[in-house]
Amino acid sequence: MQAVYEQERIPFVIEFLMLNPKCQIAWDDRCQKSSRDVHEYIARSAGGAIVPGPKATAQGQKFFATCRPCHDVVTLNAGLEASARGFKYSLRYEVENA
Repeated sequence: MQAVYEQERIPFVIEFLMLNPKCQIAWDDRCQKSSRDVHEYIARSAGGAIVPGPKATAQGQKFFATCRPCHDVVTLNAGLEASARGFKYSLRYEVENA
């Protein structure tokens, strides 16, 4: 996994943030406007792909350029609201809104 991270993830993040300099989440007034992180729609802990490619495509993985405050809100606190806004995969949300 370390090799994938160093050889694929780091170059992807650098390029993605250069191409997407503004926060794509803009959750609330804490947004710092400039991106510095890449957020994955399907969490790594759920087996989500960390770079674009066949696995990401098959999963429906999405990547978002985000500032740290917005990334923290979506990752740590937002729960189903992040799913409703399209920033986080949640099986519970998918089932309840099918």
